[in-house]
Amino acid sequence: MPHWKPERYLQFASERAIPCRDLISRLPQIPLVSIVDIGCGPGNSTAALHARFPTAAILGIDSSPHMLQAAQALLPGIAFRQAAIESWSPDQTFDCLFSNAALQWAPDHATLFPRLGKMLRPGGVFAVQMPYPDDASPINVTIRTITTSARWRRVFSAPVRSWGVEHPAFYYDLLCRDAQKIDIWRTDYYHPLESADAVIDWYCGTGLQPYIEALASAEDRSAFLTDCRQCIRPLYRIGADGRVLFCIPRLFIVYIRNE
Repeated sequence: MPHWKPERYLQFASERAIPCRDLISRLPQIPLVSIVDIGCGPGNSTAALHARFPTAAILGIDSSPHMLQAAQALLPGIAFRQAAIESWSPDQTFDCLFSNAALQWAPDHATLFPRLGKMLRPGGVFAVQMPYPDDASPINVTIRTITTSARWRRVFSAPVRSWGVEHPAFYYDLLCRDAQKIDIWRTDYYHPLESADAVIDWYCGTGLQPYIEALASAEDRSAFLTDCRQCIRPLYRIGADGRVLFCIPRLFIVYIRNE
């Protein structure tokens, strides 16, 4: 799992908050007494949950101590715990498991999603948002182009553990047998950013982090990001206001367990 840096992630906090709020808005209008924010990061999603459900007992879990430190500073009254998503095994069930842009980093969704579903009380809610892969997007084209280039292919000869998301039917088949209801949808978010370079800055807090960590020196990391910026610039159209539209497709799942 990459070593996350809260300051990088929060550089685009307002943009990252939009799909989180959209997911919260689709939670059913039922009392939720106990909520777990899985992969809570620096606490921005936890804060949004607390604002919506101020009386609920909320637990935030994350594998990164740096993220948890930021989350606890933001929300001193909320409980946070360090745990890896794939091995977390609580001794109780919950009304709601919520995960905003985190489960894409956990392996083996075929095992993970049903296991998380069983942590819900009857009638409980499992709400998930993950970025949806688009191989043709400028950022993914850039990552492939740079990591397979003559300059970098030896460094990245071994696969870098990156994020992964399956198609919607995959998740439907995993969860439907125990479901009272499942809603699955995709939304494309278009964020106006100052330049194509800002797309690289965005990804330094998420998808590029495993590649950055694979580099041995600060010089290599700087050179790698410079190459990424040079590669991505021609792939974006400059808008009438001088900015670029950065598109991120996102997959949403809201599952309600059978009573």
